[in-house]
Amino acid sequence: MTNQIEIASCSTYLPKQKVVSDDFFDAINLYKDYGIPNNWMSRIMGIKEKRRADINQQPSDLAYEAAMKCINKVSNFDIAEIDALIFCGIEKDQKEPATAHNVQRKLGTNAKYVFDVSNACFGFFDGIELGEMFIKTKKARNVLVVTGETYGRLHDAIIKKMEKGAEVSEIKKLIGFFSIADAGGAMLLSRTNSKKTGFRFFKNKVNSEFSECCYYKMYGDKVEGQMLMSEIMDKGFEMQESSLEKNMHSVGWDEFDWLLTHQTGRKNYEQTQNLNVSKPERVIKTFDKLGNVTSATLPIVFEEMQKTGLLKKGDNVGGAFAGSGLIIGQFGYTV
Repeated sequence: MTNQIEIASCSTYLPKQKVVSDDFFDAINLYKDYGIPNNWMSRIMGIKEKRRADINQQPSDLAYEAAMKCINKVSNFDIAEIDALIFCGIEKDQKEPATAHNVQRKLGTNAKYVFDVSNACFGFFDGIELGEMFIKTKKARNVLVVTGETYGRLHDAIIKKMEKGAEVSEIKKLIGFFSIADAGGAMLLSRTNSKKTGFRFFKNKVNSEFSECCYYKMYGDKVEGQMLMSEIMDKGFEMQESSLEKNMHSVGWDEFDWLLTHQTGRKNYEQTQNLNVSKPERVIKTFDKLGNVTSATLPIVFEEMQKTGLLKKGDNVGGAFAGSGLIIGQFGYTV
């Protein structure tokens, strides 16, 4: 039996409500009160719109919707064969128990390994690497990796701080959080009988000296934090650039047929296009319509390729993802 692990299915869930960036910034008077142009998000970051979940939707609700679609894509699949369920979102339903249990209860699965992974935007990457390990070590037949992100509470807390007259310097440190958006994602990982399909490598790098560059803490309806985007993106790109080509060559590839990347906005997307590991037009873009969907980015860009018919059997796909902390990770995957 081969030891290759494949993505058997991938699906996402996007809330129906669309938030147009310019309209949102107009409504909160950013220019009038803080001197920040109302088209800053659309002009500088390139995010024209994003999605917001209903006020009553929990992270597990978004994860459940994505997971149901993911499972239903696989013909004659028995959910009793899902042995591990990993929830990887930043936002959680509650402190205890793990949000993964809420997803399992809603799905009706009976996995024996059910837990949360928390690692900022990088959580889903960790989830699929852990899932691969579970299957390779025969602890699980199939692993369901899910996420659900709902940032309404964070955004409302920032707006409330603004309404109370926070300092301009404080709001400028928080404004980047308005780029993040709501979404759910799910991937089903399984063993494949094909020696030509599956994950080829996973590689991570960490520099925890940058852990204070991007963080937020909630105290009831109050928020504290900062997103120093330039520092994070520049250091993250430096870490990606120094190793991605080497990792690609380690499995005998001259270039990636497609490159999937974490997307905070226009700058890091264009930086990734210039990494010289794939053709620029083969870096999939989603940030302009969906914003920074944090831990849901990986399943969203992968499903986008599937839906548009871009992925072909035998394509070599690269992944270059990042999360505050600072951590970057790369994978190689053959379709």
